[in-house]
Amino acid sequence: MKFKKLIKYVEDSYSSKPSFLILMSDGKEYISNGCVFKENTPENIATLVEQFECEEHIDRLLNAPDNPDVGRIKNLRSMFQGCEGLTEFTSDLSSLTYGGHMFEGCKSLTKFTSDLSSLTHGRCMFYGCESLAEFTSDLSPLAEGWCMFQRCRGLTKFTSDLSPLTDGRNMFQGCEGLTEFTSDLSSLTDGGHMFRGCESLTEFTSNLSPLTDGRCMFDGCESLTEFTSNLSSLTDGGHMFNGCKGLTKFTSDLSSLTDGQRMFRGCESLTKFTSNLSSLTDGLWMFQGCKNLSRNLRD
Repeated sequence: MKFKKLIKYVEDSYSSKPSFLILMSDGKEYISNGCVFKENTPENIATLVEQFECEEHIDRLLNAPDNPDVGRIKNLRSMFQGCEGLTEFTSDLSSLTYGGHMFEGCKSLTKFTSDLSSLTHGRCMFYGCESLAEFTSDLSPLAEGWCMFQRCRGLTKFTSDLSPLTDGRNMFQGCEGLTEFTSDLSSLTDGGHMFRGCESLTEFTSNLSPLTDGRCMFDGCESLTEFTSNLSSLTDGGHMFNGCKGLTKFTSDLSSLTDGQRMFRGCESLTKFTSNLSSLTDGLWMFQGCKNLSRNLRD
């Protein structure tokens, strides 16, 4: 099922979220109120009104102006949230700045083709899109990517500019099929849990010099073999590489690190560690289970 056009739109509706009346490729109209995605039938409207006490909001939506231009709308929060039948989305989103939860739970979405060159907030935008295999849209203005692709298990490749991104918490957590990540993260400060559980990730190439919070960032990345990025600003590295069983070599500046609890726990293949730990105050079980490690610590 594909998106055909937006029939009606109200920006500030139920729970201060937008609401939508949408025409899909099956010829049916659907109501999205930011919580559910339902076919526009009298029975479903009655259920929505009873469940969410939103009769006033539904009336406003059904009486809104016809055929708004989706390409000019800035806030499309939760537009397709829970639409498990959506398989493909191709439309102009060039004005979109807030896309939070827009495709959350769209389990069948395999193809996304759209201009996201104005997007600044992508919180949970593709959360749980298990069938999405590739993403190539321009994300150059994105500042917040919290949980944006979390649980996109089929995502294998990500190629997009993330240079303005500051908050990447949980952004790719659970992307089990992601093998390669090549993007500029030169503004990232919070990367907590960002790649946690990306068990197929073999290569990571990016500048992380502003990163201060890297807690659990690569936790469970079993296929990652080498890490050489700059971590000179990192203060919290707790569990950062926990369970990275394939990691053999780590070379990075950790001169600002204070919390290194369990940072490399279970890195069974790690043979060489080259870094400055002069600021470390808590290193509890930092190298627990690193049975092949020979340390080379610079003063």
